[in-house]
Amino acid sequence: MHLLDDEKMSRFLADGFLLLEPAELPGAYHREMFQAASDLYDEGRHFEGFAVHLHVFGDNVVARIPRIREMISCPTVAGALTSILGEHYVLHPHNYVHASSRRDQGFHQDGNLPWNERGHYRSHRPLMAMLFYYPQEVTLDNGPTEVVPGTQYWTRDFERGDRWHAADPIDRGFDADAGADPDLERRDRRLRASIDSLGVESLHPRRLPLAAGSVVLAHYDLIHRGTRQHPDFTGRRYLYKFYFASTREPTRPAWRNRAPRPDTAGVRPAIRPIVERNWAWMRGAPCTPPAENGVALQALVDASTEADRMEAAYLLGARAASDDDALDALARGLTHEREAVRRASGYALGVAGDRALETLCNATAHDDPRTRRVATFAIGETRTTDRRAASVLADRLHDPDDFVRSNAAFALGNLARRDALPDAVVDALLERLDPAVESDNTHMLELHRSTVRENVCYALLQLTANGRLSDDRLLRFAERGLGDHDRYVRGLTTKALGQAAADVAPAWTRLLLAALDQDRFDAYPGATAPPPKDSAAATGGGV
Repeated sequence: MHLLDDEKMSRFLADGFLLLEPAELPGAYHREMFQAASDLYDEGRHFEGFAVHLHVFGDNVVARIPRIREMISCPTVAGALTSILGEHYVLHPHNYVHASSRRDQGFHQDGNLPWNERGHYRSHRPLMAMLFYYPQEVTLDNGPTEVVPGTQYWTRDFERGDRWHAADPIDRGFDADAGADPDLERRDRRLRASIDSLGVESLHPRRLPLAAGSVVLAHYDLIHRGTRQHPDFTGRRYLYKFYFASTREPTRPAWRNRAPRPDTAGVRPAIRPIVERNWAWMRGAPCTPPAENGVALQALVDASTEADRMEAAYLLGARAASDDDALDALARGLTHEREAVRRASGYALGVAGDRALETLCNATAHDDPRTRRVATFAIGETRTTDRRAASVLADRLHDPDDFVRSNAAFALGNLARRDALPDAVVDALLERLDPAVESDNTHMLELHRSTVRENVCYALLQLTANGRLSDDRLLRFAERGLGDHDRYVRGLTTKALGQAAADVAPAWTRLLLAALDQDRFDAYPGATAPPPKDSAAATGGGV
């Protein structure tokens, strides 16, 4: 494998993406993958309705185009993924083939569960990565992906009364009509205004012209978008999109590490504390707190941008690790009326680690679900091994608010990477995996799903990958997870069982699980295709 070096890792943590050109894949391979994508889109034209996305282009890519695994597993790509996510990362069940079009996407962060759903707050650690593979040359005319370097540690408010927005476009008003506005200058002004609305100086969106066969590996939360084709362009431009998830807590560097600290010479000051903490975490080393600083909670309240707020959060969190006044201030921040202040306080308390545990545990019992949500998430960010944390999170699995329950499951998964969870906590997770106990809370067209059950599967995947599920509990997991109608519950269960079998099962069992994983979903339902039709799915834009 071609592991990253310190320079590339520093760049990834600062910019949020890397460009890879796998020299080991020949041009003939890329031409075959381009033709395979074309065949999928030609097939999609035979079906009516937006639901074609779910069956032809979405989540079936590996089953429909098995040779795509050669790109995923080639030394350049596998080496970069290993460097960032560790040796035991898994391919997430969600994947897609996007095509550019005459439309513009708005700048956005992908929903942290597939099909733009929200399962938890965004973790700044690189727990997941996105991979974009382009089988043909990408030019400024055929619709390149555009990224905003350094934006992966920020997000926008998403609460909407008692509920929330599922996805995070930077401009929530930039819809399909805006993306198809015939006035291109007005469209571009709107897009530039959405970046300016972040209020951060010197943000420079970057379009990515690329050689055929190039790969973009990105932090999951990087702000990006798909751009339009030039009106005179008559060809096709595709990208294959995959998600990857880590499963084990770093205990040593997974890349070719030499330096104890990242190179932050060109890094935006507002994200340096986050980059440095992530670097230390990925090395399995304690993070050296910054020099004594006078940052106070008021800095979170008064911050005019998310960038300033996150910088203050990390500095104040470092103070709170040894300063009672800072800890008390952050406890007040968890109950602040403004969502952005509560969210920043949660990140800060995660930075404070074990010292913040009592504060966070108390906040999970607050009357306001908005406080319970962020406190529950933040317990997982502390990475504590204190058993009180797991017990409190298990209680939150029964919270009346489904976003609290979802964050509790996600947080338990992050704690399970460091230490085994008590049997009673594992049993509580398995109980929530039952659709009769944890019903669906979202749907998109034909997909009725549960963000809570999906995050329960995330937690059980972490337990399984770390050898912390007994055989009887693995059986209960398999019985419930494999029978779920939620395709991502089934997919994550298959991944988890494969992890459980990796070191102990006979070779034929591992091959069987790999085959089942690849063939997970059915083709488009319908024996007879209707006449060809230019559906939205066949011509729709992507990144």
